[in-house]
Amino acid sequence: MSKTLGLEPLKKFLRYTLYSGFVQNKKRPVSALIMAHPERAKSTETLKFEGLGILYMTDLTHFGLMEELRDMPSKQRELLHHLVIPDLEKLRSRGRSVREELMASFRDLTEEGLGKMHTGKMNVSFNPPIVMGVVACTTPEDIGDRRSVLRNITLLSRFIPFTYDYSDQLKIDILNFVIKEDELTERKDQISGKVRRVELPESLAGELTNYAVFLARRIQNFASTKSADRKDSLFGVRALENLMTLLKSVALYNGHRTVTREDFKELMHLYKYMNFNFKELE
Repeated sequence: MSKTLGLEPLKKFLRYTLYSGFVQNKKRPVSALIMAHPERAKSTETLKFEGLGILYMTDLTHFGLMEELRDMPSKQRELLHHLVIPDLEKLRSRGRSVREELMASFRDLTEEGLGKMHTGKMNVSFNPPIVMGVVACTTPEDIGDRRSVLRNITLLSRFIPFTYDYSDQLKIDILNFVIKEDELTERKDQISGKVRRVELPESLAGELTNYAVFLARRIQNFASTKSADRKDSLFGVRALENLMTLLKSVALYNGHRTVTREDFKELMHLYKYMNFNFKELE
């Protein structure tokens, strides 16, 4: 894969998100929505990860996803923990009903799981239902329209948003890198391991609460719901569950069976990008 510059925070976030599939005591694998303007290498970085349990699809519909899962060997299907879509913006060319149907399948996939489907086109049954995290990349233009199917609060609340931009200096460095026609390549990052239980001390879990509340508010505001005091407004349950799992994933990747303060600091470094502000990478 082509070498890229200055994207270490994104690399780490992707790595820990995908590694959450190996955390045993979790509510669900972490799902992430990566957003950045064009030419920010988000798809390139996403494609640098591989491993058993990761399913890449570059273009898909609900029926296409169900067919892919149906035709997959059962042993391979049982290992699945993440669906990765490097360029979700491709779906803009499809009709709204197709996109809405696919988003509905994401909601099922990341919560209760995909189980039975009986229609004139498809007859499948997965027992137990398939539960996976979803990692998708898109642009501000795709999700920025308030009519976008992606701005549904029941869908967005299942994801951790991660947005970023390049600083002016980084843009210059990248252009100079291109001018030199440097052909340096990077190896793919292997996501593999054993499913392990990771203990999260209550004190550190408690510290995550405020961060989860703030994250939920960001999602709530971005999804354009009318009022923060509505009875159905988010108050941080899914955000807290996702952050707890992501923190355990950081620890597990670092070889820890109990989350440490250093693991917490690592998560906080990435938390700066878990919003819709497109902060410049540090």
